[in-house]
Amino acid sequence: MDNSAESVKMLYSKQILIFRLVSIWDLAANAGYYKRLAFAVYFWIVAIFLVALFALLLIIQIFCDINNISEVIRVMFNLASSLTVLGKFLTVKMKNRSFQQLFDLLHSTEYLPRDLKEDKLFKRALQLSKTVLKVYGGMSLISINTTFLIQFAKDTTELPLPIYEPIDATVPWKYFIMYFYEYLGFGLCCVMNIAYDSLGAAFFIHIKGQVDILSKRLEEIGHKSSSKQNHSHINEELKACAIYYDRILELTHMMEDLMCLPLSIQILFTLTSEKLSLAIYRAGWVDWNEKNRKLALQMMGRLDLPIRIKTINRCYSFNLAAFTSIVNSSYSYFALLKNFN
Repeated sequence: MDNSAESVKMLYSKQILIFRLVSIWDLAANAGYYKRLAFAVYFWIVAIFLVALFALLLIIQIFCDINNISEVIRVMFNLASSLTVLGKFLTVKMKNRSFQQLFDLLHSTEYLPRDLKEDKLFKRALQLSKTVLKVYGGMSLISINTTFLIQFAKDTTELPLPIYEPIDATVPWKYFIMYFYEYLGFGLCCVMNIAYDSLGAAFFIHIKGQVDILSKRLEEIGHKSSSKQNHSHINEELKACAIYYDRILELTHMMEDLMCLPLSIQILFTLTSEKLSLAIYRAGWVDWNEKNRKLALQMMGRLDLPIRIKTINRCYSFNLAAFTSIVNSSYSYFALLKNFN
């Protein structure tokens, strides 16, 4: 449906705009030479002074406060965020073309709904992606601005973030330079996280929507009175669903390749993918011939393995069970340390 394809384009155009504002999304092919040159200079300014230098100043601060454990932990938290953003920054810059290919694929005909029921599932996934972008983006921007404004109102001699000060920030005008630099550097981290993380969430929510549509198609096979007696038609529908599942896996692997480096991993779609085997069982397979029942059984065996996203180390993947295990372990260690103290 043209309307659905346009909705997908509108969704990802916002992330593209943010990436271009932070200099990591290429200009249009028809951009002039001087515009491209200015944009290249802008990229290196952002990359060196707001991304790399910001992380370097945090690293230097750790060595300056190496004997102060509480301060080191505080700086390490900000450094981890900064290095993660650096990974996201470089990933998008180096893989512009791959991201664009994925965007083009997402609104291609084979991934669009075929009827009103599927369109409802498709639009629900798009709406959830938009909500994530608005809520996550809004909360992030409010948090960073509130933090900096409160610190400025409270004390104009201490910077909001623990960072190495290459100039004497006790001098008022130098303090404002460092304050503004911290705001730009941490603001860039915030904006990058909003764009990249919401994009990652949108990718996986989109996969969830595709799996929901596939589940609906599987459940409806054989339930229509006209198709109960037409075994060849059922066979075609089963094969079409198997091909569609392969297309979803291809889409997942493309997303995996783009998102694994900064470990921006989401697990929203794992629960839904585990229900695909059950969706075939709910189809009207009782009246099918032996050939179609065997095909359905083979598909159930394959669909029993839920869709997962792997990290750089292919031995590890993220799913609900792994996520729950990490949370439980983290809480256990926290409780142990708390009792120990």
